[in-house]
Amino acid sequence: MSEYFKDKVAVVTGAASGFGLEFSRRLLQEGAKAVFMADVNGAQAEKEAENLNSQYAGKAVPFAVNVSNEEEVVNLINKAAEYDGHLDFVFNNAGKPSTRPAEQCSFDHWRSLVDINIMGVVYGTYAAIPHMCKQKSGHIINTSSAGGLMPMPYQAVYASTKSAVLTMTRCLQYELSYMGLIFTSICPGNVATNIFTASQEDEMRKKGCSEEEILAFRKSVKIPEGTMPLNEAVDLIFSLLEKKETEIIFPQDVVDGYNLLCSDREHFDSVAYGIGEKRREYFEALKRGEDAQFPG
Repeated sequence: MSEYFKDKVAVVTGAASGFGLEFSRRLLQEGAKAVFMADVNGAQAEKEAENLNSQYAGKAVPFAVNVSNEEEVVNLINKAAEYDGHLDFVFNNAGKPSTRPAEQCSFDHWRSLVDINIMGVVYGTYAAIPHMCKQKSGHIINTSSAGGLMPMPYQAVYASTKSAVLTMTRCLQYELSYMGLIFTSICPGNVATNIFTASQEDEMRKKGCSEEEILAFRKSVKIPEGTMPLNEAVDLIFSLLEKKETEIIFPQDVVDGYNLLCSDREHFDSVAYGIGEKRREYFEALKRGEDAQFPG
């Protein structure tokens, strides 16, 4: 058990699945006093909190929160700060993935990702700052992406939002560290969560597909080779949070890619164009109604 997380109050958004659920679980394992588990799927957040409370009685507090709604996020942050008189960690983790051709990226699609991926993080961050400045301590962790570090084809919308998160977090670290605040960006590459199927699952729900059909689809999708197990990713993240690292970039192929972008742009361009070609073939296959595996 780490003293860094012991007896602390934390907020985690997107806490009903994937990274958010594992962040919540790990915080409780490390001795957190309370974890406010927020998710747009309130019923699932309640279910997961109930599971955790069977082991950590009363310490998982579920909240139904749409992070694109300023009032809901501010209320969440304030409730957490009131719980024991302090707010120690905020994981602005909720987000929406998107990998699609430019011609399919409507303005409504842009607005949706900006509202969730950027403004959801902005609301959580700026609502927490006054509480943390008052107590002169606190750690805000914002989930960016490898896409926020490196431009990738078919991800103009998603990468733009994650770049904004990364840059905002960097700026605030330089601005508010003197107040005792720490800001960390998490920039993961391929990790074994539902991110590989989330967009398709949303479309299936809009078409009226049952949760059983969606689950069957999720199980049928093969994740890219070399994808990092979620538990390994969370182990790495928490070890570096304890060291107060301000940027956490992983796996190694993301580190290598980012270094390549910074040091050898011609080589990076060659790799990125190759990825674009493979993804173009994938989307063309889907247009033809063929089964195809996303190339990563």
